[in-house]
Amino acid sequence: FNATDNIAISSYQINWTEKFNISSNNGVLQNITSLGVGIYLINVSVNDTNNNFAFLIYSVQVNKSGSNVTVYIDGLSQNKSVANGTKVWLNATLIQGDTGNIYLYNNQTLINNATSSPAVNQTNFTNPGFYNISSWYVGSENYTENWSKIIFVNVTYTPAAAATPVT
Repeated sequence: FNATDNIAISSYQINWTEKFNISSNNGVLQNITSLGVGIYLINVSVNDTNNNFAFLIYSVQVNKSGSNVTVYIDGLSQNKSVANGTKVWLNATLIQGDTGNIYLYNNQTLINNATSSPAVNQTNFTNPGFYNISSWYVGSENYTENWSKIIFVNVTYTPAAAATPVT
């Protein structure tokens, strides 16, 4: 902050000392802890060498950041084709965000509700078809909710091998 005086500035002070710090001699303001979403009204006051006092209230607004949750099939974030009867690892990982539940879905059916990242499930795909895999992060105080990109498991029918008679 920049204050001017026809005598000399003596010091700067603020009211939010548990969240912010201001340099008493030059008025540089910085946050000293993580700030949650909200509006912070900071009363910045200044004294001069003759003990004259002035203040101004500044408003600092902190908005939610965007989150990112990504779905993986066997460790890759891309579609996968498998034969029926194949077990596949499904995983929803929070790439950007902090706390909050992560829901993992297979064809819109909840298969895991994790309280921390990642949400993991091993699924045996026994029936042929297309299965959409998605996840949802519920968000937190500082991060928005977010749906993942949908990826697919394509399960194809593979007939069982015929038994060869032993002669």
